[in-house]
This record gives sequence, C-alpha cells and structure tokens, in this order.
Amino acid sequence: IKEALESTNGSLRLCALNKDIRRVFEITNLDKIFTIYDDPGTAPQRYERSLQIEAEDQAWLKGSGDLG
Repeated sequence: IKEALESTNGSLRLCALNKDIRRVFEITNLDKIFTIYDDPGTAPQRYERSLQIEAEDQAWLKGSGDLG
C-alpha cells in the first residue's frame, strides 16, 4: 500500500474508527502517522460516499441477523 500511495502521491485517511481500534492506533503512535477523523461529519466531503457505503453495509448486516 505504501508504494502505491507514494507512486501516485496519494494519502490514506481513516474515519470513525471503532474505539478499540482507535486505542491501538494511539498506543502504537499510528495516530501520528495517519489522518484520523473521529466524527464522520468532520471528514471532507469526498469521503461522504465511503461513509454512505459503510452505513449501508452496517444496516444490511444488522438486518441479516433477523433472517434466521
């Protein structure tokens, strides 16, 4: 991933991490390397579609538990 990002001058940003995962990032100081948005509402607009897809996935997973 690092090489792909560097070759395209890209960046990786994270948003709305689970509290346990966020804690791991803090303990390992990865929160100093990555841009992390705590609140999806503070993420730049271009990430809005990613957040929408995540919400749809979560709704689907929540609903699929009722099938069985």
